[in-house]
Amino acid sequence: MTNPYLEAYLAATRASNAYSQWESRRALVQQYAWAIPNDEAIGLLVGLGPLVEIGAGSGYWASLVRQAGGDIVALDIEPWATTHTEVEEGGPEYAGAYHDRTLFLCWPPYDMPMAYDALYGYTEAGGRRVVYVGESRGGCTGDDAFHEMLALRYEWSDGVSLPQWYGLHDTLTVWERRSG
Repeated sequence: MTNPYLEAYLAATRASNAYSQWESRRALVQQYAWAIPNDEAIGLLVGLGPLVEIGAGSGYWASLVRQAGGDIVALDIEPWATTHTEVEEGGPEYAGAYHDRTLFLCWPPYDMPMAYDALYGYTEAGGRRVVYVGESRGGCTGDDAFHEMLALRYEWSDGVSLPQWYGLHDTLTVWERRSG
């Protein structure tokens, strides 16, 4: 699997100051994704498939999952002009239709209900597993309602450390539906 984002990140973090790294991040996020995947994260995702990714953006994570042999449906309300793989048009309202897959949310916005809406629809339809990439509650991903519902209806089962830009605290966490 080739991962040019990880390679570009490693080159950028060799820069001697935080400002240079932040400028590199701005350009790379627009080209690839908000969070940086590594082999361990992609391997875990493939093993948890089939997946549905809501908010896939450029489809970068989905492209790596597909390269590694995984099954993923990538959806975005407005797919980016340049994508790395097929990204179908669709927003959080589609999550429930894919309740038989693992729901994958990577860096959902913190100032919008997108992650909550996807999780709510998925959970109500009977979904059982969520993979979330981002920061914990109070961070710059997922709104408070999303984090509350995730903690209430699911329990943490696994996680992977990810490469992180200076000042950010991204992790990949796996959540299984609580019984009852």
